[in-house]
Amino acid sequence: MTLQNYATMDEVNRRDVESMKDLAKGYCVRVKEETSGDLTKEELERRHVGKRDEKRHLGEAVERVMEDNITALLAGMLDRVSF
Repeated sequence: MTLQNYATMDEVNRRDVESMKDLAKGYCVRVKEETSGDLTKEELERRHVGKRDEKRHLGEAVERVMEDNITALLAGMLDRVSF
């Protein structure tokens, strides 16, 4: 476990949060489509075939960001206590 540069981590976090914001907007649009009732169940299923699943990608992005940040915090605490 190595301590990473905080400026680099800050930039990566900002980029990831922007990505999550875009995914959340896409997921919101998808949920509104599904709850509006304008399309049948079959049309909804076919509409998103071959497209990115925002819900899944959003969950993966959140997990990755949390994991990276927790690891960085633990590494920083261990570095401070050790030295």
